[in-house]
Amino acid sequence: MLQFAGQVHAAFGWIALAEPLSDRNPSPDLHYWVDSTAADLAMANGQIDESIRLAGKAAAAARASNNPRREAQSYLTLIPLHIAKGQTALALREAALVRKLAVHSTDPGLVVSGWSWKPSRPPPTTSRGCPCGRARWRSRRSTSWRRRCRPPRWR
Repeated sequence: MLQFAGQVHAAFGWIALAEPLSDRNPSPDLHYWVDSTAADLAMANGQIDESIRLAGKAAAAARASNNPRREAQSYLTLIPLHIAKGQTALALREAALVRKLAVHSTDPGLVVSGWSWKPSRPPPTTSRGCPCGRARWRSRRSTSWRRRCRPPRWR
């Protein structure tokens, strides 16, 4: 309720106190809920490293309770955090894991969420579309695009 009242920092302080208490309880379901809520609040506070740690704990708790839907949701939390940290390869591996876990869950929306993080094609090497940086040109005889660039000649 504190989060909805605009007191996100106070809500994170409360959940940070609840986390050690939940670690005493052997229930992986309780660990999942406390850690995933704490990860969301840490992300709302801008604490990316803490959010990554807590979302990883939530994924481990979901794996321990043998719940693929919860595990996929935890990895969905981790993907944008890893992108923000510049760890795109790890984020892509986790997106593939989300798709794999979502197939085994009861929620078809998770499959769509996993595919939304998949890149459709690799990014271009330069902004102009050619490895050397020159623009492409279109041939007058054909409708296909051809590259105008050639490797530089060294004298």
